[in-house]
Amino acid sequence: MLAASHLAYRYGPRRWGLLDGHFSVGGPVVGVLGPTGAGKSTLLALLTAARTATSGTLLVSGLDPGERRQRRQLRSRLGFVPQSLSIHPRQTVGEFLAYVGWLRRVPAAGLGQAIADSLLATDLTELRDRPVRSLPAGTRHRLVLAQVLVNRPGFGTTRGRRVGQHHRRQLRLR
Repeated sequence: MLAASHLAYRYGPRRWGLLDGHFSVGGPVVGVLGPTGAGKSTLLALLTAARTATSGTLLVSGLDPGERRQRRQLRSRLGFVPQSLSIHPRQTVGEFLAYVGWLRRVPAAGLGQAIADSLLATDLTELRDRPVRSLPAGTRHRLVLAQVLVNRPGFGTTRGRRVGQHHRRQLRLR
């Protein structure tokens, strides 16, 4: 569930990224559409707690990203698909997912199972020990989805289109 009232974000003294946003949406998949400059990226930054609203209220799954403690909780529940994935060239698929799990504070006791689950969900189990740099582009897209699933998020965001030729596999994740 996402809800906002009078949501605003200002870049400097004169430029608004969002001004007086109001919405309440829920469901397993929510899209944010609009023309260039409409505030889509700003909204995603607010939803993921990368930025804090200048004014107004925002709730993401009942949590306020503007409150420090709730921001940490939100980040631990969040799955995020970046536009580009930065990976050390020598990392294997499993090493990369372990690093993502560490970044997202997945408890060490459950990290192995979380990695196994995300590999299984994205059909990457057999590639766990393979260097990421050797993966074809479509397989790397599945790795992007696997990294979203490592911390078992209740909420996920993406910027841009991520369907491509492997849409059947991606749809299985729902």
